[in-house]
Amino acid sequence: QQFRWAKGSIQTARKLLGRILRAPIPWRVKLEAFVHLTNNMSYLLMVLLSLLIFPAMVLRSGTDVHILLLVDLPLFLGATVSVLVFYVVSQLAANPDWRRDLRHLPSLMGLGIGLAINNSRAVLQGLVDRGGVFERTPKYRIEAPHDGWREKRYRVRRNPSFALEATLATYFVLCVVAAWKLEMWLSLPFLYLFLQGYCYMTLLSLLPDRPAADPGLPAGMDGKAVGT
Repeated sequence: QQFRWAKGSIQTARKLLGRILRAPIPWRVKLEAFVHLTNNMSYLLMVLLSLLIFPAMVLRSGTDVHILLLVDLPLFLGATVSVLVFYVVSQLAANPDWRRDLRHLPSLMGLGIGLAINNSRAVLQGLVDRGGVFERTPKYRIEAPHDGWREKRYRVRRNPSFALEATLATYFVLCVVAAWKLEMWLSLPFLYLFLQGYCYMTLLSLLPDRPAADPGLPAGMDGKAVGT
């Protein structure tokens, strides 16, 4: 689903953005349209950032803690606080029980990072492809009123992004170990978001290969609900 959205937004930008920018409308409207239609390009930058983290750690190793607090911490806060504010405001507007759900924000941010490979593929396809096949989101193949999901396997092909996601998950395990060895404590929360995101996406690709669930297991004990 995310792949369809990311690819479609870029294809729409290719089709309409030129006309929008030439149209006799206010520049603030053009700017909003530009940001809205091209925002998925940020996934390419996220992949680039992922690859550059370890070289940056090596270059910053041994840097005085005062410099880190003066330079690195404001950059970290600037890159994350805006996203946190976005999600918090959305929950304030849509969810009366928003305080309870705030605990999920770190996981949500990690998931956004983990989708970077999948959505970057979509962006690159959207830049070069016209049209395409609508691939529906796989379900549990519930075909009759008596069917249940517990005895069904989650039927989905192995995601083409799997190999890169697994590689980056391993890469960030090594980054966390290196940060621990180098005593770069301030970098650990930042690295955790990347580690969680890529590990989660890797596990989602592996879980469908497990045997069909035991119908006798209590709900939630077979792990298959992760794929919904």
